[in-house]
Amino acid sequence: MKPRSQAYVLLILALENLKAAKILASSGQVNPQMVGFHLQQAAEKALKAWLDSLGSEYLKTRDLASLLEELEDQNQDVKDFWPLVELTPFAAHLRHQYLEEEEETNLQEMTALVEKLVRRLSGQSGGK
Repeated sequence: MKPRSQAYVLLILALENLKAAKILASSGQVNPQMVGFHLQQAAEKALKAWLDSLGSEYLKTRDLASLLEELEDQNQDVKDFWPLVELTPFAAHLRHQYLEEEEETNLQEMTALVEKLVRRLSGQSGGK
């Protein structure tokens, strides 16, 4: 059996995080912070899958802006995905700090944008 590429594995994990975010959001029974956390994880894994599919090393980071900058350095068109940086504070090590902030993130818009990112990558990913 041929091993799956790292990009493929990351994309599958991104899809699982996206699915979890949608289930949690539709339940109405959890804090929106948990939805944001899973959306951030989905975006992070999808961006890392994109970098991996280019043969590029990626930083071990939760900062979505850093990952988008790396993609730009690889001459990738990421302009549509810059709003995803709003999800960075939902990352595990920043989540508690974010709870104290006043700003609100539109999680429905972010869900649609993460879906767009994953759909874009689904056509690029090898290893199926």
